[in-house]
Amino acid sequence: MINSKARSLFAIALISSSALISAPAAANIPVIDPTAIARIREAVATASKQLAQAQQQVQQVTQMRNTIGQIGKGQLDSIMKSSGVDLSGAQGVLKDVQTLGTTSSNIGNSVKNLGIEGEGALNIPKIDSLTAGRDAASKIFYYGGAAEMTVATVKKLRERRNIALRETAVTSFGAATSFKSDLTQTQQIADKLGAQASDSSDLRTDVQVNTATLLAMYAELQKQTAIQAQLLELDSSRTLASDATAKRN
Repeated sequence: MINSKARSLFAIALISSSALISAPAAANIPVIDPTAIARIREAVATASKQLAQAQQQVQQVTQMRNTIGQIGKGQLDSIMKSSGVDLSGAQGVLKDVQTLGTTSSNIGNSVKNLGIEGEGALNIPKIDSLTAGRDAASKIFYYGGAAEMTVATVKKLRERRNIALRETAVTSFGAATSFKSDLTQTQQIADKLGAQASDSSDLRTDVQVNTATLLAMYAELQKQTAIQAQLLELDSSRTLASDATAKRN
Protein backbone atom coordinates (compact mmCIF):
# COMPACT_ATOMS: atom_id res chain seq x y z
CA MET A 1 0.00 0.00 0.00
CA ILE A 2 1.04 3.57 -0.54
CA ASN A 3 0.59 4.23 3.20
CA SER A 4 3.63 2.20 4.27
CA LYS A 5 5.82 3.69 1.52
CA ALA A 6 4.82 7.23 2.37
CA ARG A 7 5.38 6.76 6.09
CA SER A 8 8.79 5.15 5.48
CA LEU A 9 9.85 8.02 3.25
CA PHE A 10 8.59 10.52 5.83
CA ALA A 11 10.72 8.79 8.49
CA ILE A 12 13.79 8.96 6.22
CA ALA A 13 13.26 12.69 5.77
CA LEU A 14 13.01 13.16 9.55
CA ILE A 15 16.24 11.19 10.17
CA SER A 16 18.08 13.12 7.47
CA SER A 17 16.97 16.41 8.99
CA SER A 18 18.34 15.34 12.39
CA ALA A 19 21.69 14.33 10.90
CA LEU A 20 22.10 17.58 9.01
CA ILE A 21 21.21 19.81 11.95
CA SER A 22 23.52 17.97 14.35
CA ALA A 23 26.65 18.46 12.21
CA PRO A 24 29.05 20.80 14.12
CA ALA A 25 30.71 23.75 12.37
CA ALA A 26 34.47 24.32 12.47
CA ALA A 27 35.45 26.85 15.14
CA ASN A 28 38.99 27.68 14.05
CA ILE A 29 40.55 29.26 10.97
CA PRO A 30 38.20 28.90 7.97
CA VAL A 31 39.39 26.26 5.50
CA ILE A 32 37.88 24.31 2.66
CA ASP A 33 36.70 21.04 4.21
CA PRO A 34 36.39 18.24 1.61
CA THR A 35 34.63 16.07 4.18
CA ALA A 36 31.96 18.73 4.74
CA ILE A 37 31.51 19.17 1.00
CA ALA A 38 31.13 15.41 0.55
CA ARG A 39 28.59 15.38 3.39
CA ILE A 40 26.56 18.12 1.70
CA ARG A 41 26.72 16.29 -1.63
CA GLU A 42 25.49 13.09 0.02
CA ALA A 43 22.63 14.95 1.72
CA VAL A 44 21.60 16.62 -1.56
CA ALA A 45 21.68 13.24 -3.34
CA THR A 46 19.50 11.72 -0.62
CA ALA A 47 17.02 14.60 -0.84
CA SER A 48 16.90 14.24 -4.65
CA LYS A 49 16.03 10.55 -4.33
CA GLN A 50 13.35 11.36 -1.77
CA LEU A 51 11.85 14.00 -4.05
CA ALA A 52 11.79 11.52 -6.94
CA GLN A 53 9.95 9.00 -4.76
CA ALA A 54 7.58 11.71 -3.56
CA GLN A 55 6.75 12.66 -7.14
CA GLN A 56 6.07 9.02 -7.97
CA GLN A 57 3.74 8.68 -5.00
CA VAL A 58 1.92 11.90 -5.90
CA GLN A 59 1.28 10.40 -9.34
CA GLN A 60 -0.05 7.23 -7.72
CA VAL A 61 -2.37 9.23 -5.49
CA THR A 62 -3.56 11.26 -8.49
CA GLN A 63 -4.29 8.10 -10.46
CA MET A 64 -6.18 6.60 -7.52
CA ARG A 65 -8.18 9.79 -7.10
CA ASN A 66 -9.13 9.70 -10.78
CA THR A 67 -10.24 6.10 -10.33
CA ILE A 68 -12.43 6.56 -7.25
CA GLY A 69 -13.54 10.14 -7.97
CA GLN A 70 -12.84 13.50 -6.42
CA ILE A 71 -12.34 13.56 -2.67
CA GLY A 72 -14.09 16.10 -0.49
CA LYS A 73 -11.88 18.95 0.75
CA GLY A 74 -13.33 18.94 4.23
CA GLN A 75 -12.05 15.49 5.18
CA LEU A 76 -8.47 16.26 4.08
CA ASP A 77 -8.52 19.51 6.04
CA SER A 78 -9.73 17.61 9.08
CA ILE A 79 -6.97 14.99 8.79
CA MET A 80 -4.27 17.63 8.36
CA LYS A 81 -5.55 19.74 11.24
CA SER A 82 -5.82 16.82 13.65
CA SER A 83 -2.30 15.69 12.67
CA GLY A 84 -0.77 19.16 13.10
CA VAL A 85 0.09 19.65 9.40
CA ASP A 86 -0.22 23.39 8.72
CA LEU A 87 1.86 24.56 5.76
CA SER A 88 1.35 28.30 6.23
CA GLY A 89 0.71 30.95 8.83
CA ALA A 90 2.59 32.10 11.91
CA GLN A 91 2.46 28.61 13.46
CA GLY A 92 2.81 26.63 10.23
CA VAL A 93 5.40 23.88 9.93
CA LEU A 94 7.10 25.88 7.14
CA LYS A 95 7.19 29.19 9.03
CA ASP A 96 10.97 28.99 9.52
CA VAL A 97 11.57 27.98 5.90
CA GLN A 98 9.59 31.00 4.76
CA THR A 99 11.53 33.28 7.13
CA LEU A 100 14.88 31.88 5.98
CA GLY A 101 13.86 32.44 2.39
CA THR A 102 13.58 36.19 3.02
CA THR A 103 17.08 36.56 4.48
CA SER A 104 18.99 36.70 1.19
CA SER A 105 19.14 40.49 1.44
CA ASN A 106 20.38 40.52 5.06
CA ILE A 107 24.07 40.38 4.19
CA GLY A 108 23.72 43.11 1.59
CA ASN A 109 21.96 45.36 4.11
CA SER A 110 24.60 44.73 6.77
CA VAL A 111 27.52 45.78 4.54
CA LYS A 112 25.94 48.37 2.24
CA ASN A 113 27.54 51.23 4.21
CA LEU A 114 30.99 49.64 4.17
CA GLY A 115 32.13 50.84 0.77
CA ILE A 116 35.89 51.31 0.44
CA GLU A 117 37.47 54.45 -0.96
CA GLY A 118 38.00 54.08 -4.69
CA GLU A 119 35.22 51.57 -5.41
CA GLY A 120 32.23 53.93 -5.13
CA ALA A 121 28.87 53.02 -3.61
CA LEU A 122 28.52 49.41 -2.55
CA ASN A 123 25.39 48.50 -4.51
CA ILE A 124 24.57 44.90 -3.62
CA PRO A 125 22.02 43.47 -6.09
CA LYS A 126 18.87 41.68 -5.02
CA ILE A 127 19.87 38.03 -4.87
CA ASP A 128 17.23 36.26 -6.93
CA SER A 129 19.43 34.28 -9.32
CA LEU A 130 22.81 32.55 -9.49
CA THR A 131 24.26 35.47 -11.47
CA ALA A 132 23.05 37.98 -8.88
CA GLY A 133 24.46 35.82 -6.10
CA ARG A 134 27.89 35.68 -7.75
CA ASP A 135 27.82 39.45 -8.29
CA ALA A 136 26.90 40.06 -4.65
CA ALA A 137 29.69 37.76 -3.39
CA SER A 138 32.24 39.50 -5.62
CA LYS A 139 31.24 42.93 -4.31
CA ILE A 140 31.10 41.90 -0.66
CA PHE A 141 34.25 39.81 -0.38
CA TYR A 142 36.57 41.55 -2.86
CA TYR A 143 37.79 45.08 -3.56
CA GLY A 144 36.02 46.61 -6.54
CA GLY A 145 38.01 49.82 -7.00
CA ALA A 146 40.47 50.68 -9.74
CA ALA A 147 43.16 52.01 -7.42
CA GLU A 148 45.94 49.91 -5.94
CA MET A 149 45.13 48.33 -2.59
CA THR A 150 46.74 49.84 0.50
CA VAL A 151 47.04 48.67 4.09
CA ALA A 152 43.94 50.71 4.93
CA THR A 153 42.05 49.15 2.01
CA VAL A 154 42.94 45.66 3.14
CA LYS A 155 41.85 46.43 6.70
CA LYS A 156 38.45 47.71 5.57
CA LEU A 157 37.96 44.75 3.24
CA ARG A 158 38.70 42.31 6.06
CA GLU A 159 36.22 44.14 8.27
CA ARG A 160 33.56 43.85 5.59
CA ARG A 161 34.28 40.17 5.11
CA ASN A 162 34.08 39.48 8.83
CA ILE A 163 30.73 41.25 9.12
CA ALA A 164 29.34 39.24 6.20
CA LEU A 165 30.65 35.99 7.69
CA ARG A 166 29.25 36.87 11.12
CA GLU A 167 25.82 37.66 9.67
CA THR A 168 25.80 34.34 7.79
CA ALA A 169 26.84 32.45 10.93
CA VAL A 170 24.13 34.13 13.02
CA THR A 171 21.47 33.19 10.47
CA SER A 172 22.83 29.63 10.28
CA PHE A 173 22.70 29.29 14.06
CA GLY A 174 19.13 30.58 14.07
CA ALA A 175 18.09 28.17 11.30
CA ALA A 176 19.76 25.18 12.96
CA THR A 177 18.26 25.79 16.40
CA SER A 178 14.84 26.57 14.95
CA PHE A 179 14.64 23.44 12.81
CA LYS A 180 16.06 21.40 15.66
CA SER A 181 13.27 22.60 17.92
CA ASP A 182 10.75 21.39 15.31
CA LEU A 183 11.92 17.76 15.50
CA THR A 184 9.56 16.87 18.37
CA GLN A 185 6.62 18.38 16.51
CA THR A 186 7.62 16.50 13.36
CA GLN A 187 7.67 13.19 15.23
CA GLN A 188 4.25 13.92 16.69
CA ILE A 189 2.87 14.63 13.20
CA ALA A 190 4.31 11.34 11.95
CA ASP A 191 2.79 9.43 14.87
CA LYS A 192 -0.66 10.99 14.35
CA LEU A 193 -0.59 10.34 10.62
CA GLY A 194 0.42 6.74 11.29
CA ALA A 195 -2.47 6.33 13.72
CA GLN A 196 -4.96 7.74 11.23
CA ALA A 197 -3.61 5.45 8.52
CA SER A 198 -4.13 2.43 10.81
CA ASP A 199 -7.70 3.52 11.56
CA SER A 200 -8.60 4.06 7.89
CA SER A 201 -11.61 1.93 6.96
CA ASP A 202 -12.20 2.85 3.32
CA LEU A 203 -10.26 3.68 0.19
CA ARG A 204 -11.16 7.37 0.14
CA THR A 205 -9.92 7.94 3.68
CA ASP A 206 -6.81 5.96 2.81
CA VAL A 207 -6.11 8.36 -0.08
CA GLN A 208 -6.78 11.35 2.18
CA VAL A 209 -4.26 10.14 4.76
CA ASN A 210 -1.74 9.41 2.02
CA THR A 211 -2.15 12.94 0.68
CA ALA A 212 -1.70 14.45 4.13
CA THR A 213 1.41 12.29 4.64
CA LEU A 214 2.87 13.45 1.33
CA LEU A 215 2.27 17.08 2.30
CA ALA A 216 3.96 16.52 5.67
CA MET A 217 6.87 14.83 3.91
CA TYR A 218 7.08 17.75 1.47
CA ALA A 219 7.41 20.10 4.43
CA GLU A 220 10.31 18.05 5.84
CA LEU A 221 12.05 18.05 2.45
CA GLN A 222 11.67 21.83 2.32
CA LYS A 223 13.33 22.08 5.73
CA GLN A 224 16.20 19.90 4.53
CA THR A 225 16.67 22.04 1.42
CA ALA A 226 16.68 25.21 3.52
CA ILE A 227 19.25 23.94 6.02
CA GLN A 228 21.47 22.57 3.23
CA ALA A 229 21.39 25.92 1.45
CA GLN A 230 22.26 27.75 4.67
CA LEU A 231 25.10 25.32 5.41
CA LEU A 232 26.50 25.82 1.91
CA GLU A 233 26.26 29.61 2.34
CA LEU A 234 28.16 29.42 5.62
CA ASP A 235 30.90 27.23 4.15
CA SER A 236 31.18 29.53 1.12
CA SER A 237 31.40 32.61 3.33
CA ARG A 238 34.19 31.00 5.35
CA THR A 239 36.16 30.22 2.20
CA LEU A 240 35.70 33.70 0.72
CA ALA A 241 36.49 35.46 3.99
CA SER A 242 39.81 33.58 4.28
CA ASP A 243 40.83 34.14 0.64
CA ALA A 244 43.63 36.54 -0.28
CA THR A 245 42.54 40.17 0.23
CA ALA A 246 42.92 41.33 -3.33
CA LYS A 247 40.94 42.21 -6.39
CA ARG A 248 38.98 39.39 -7.97
CA ASN A 249 40.14 38.51 -11.46
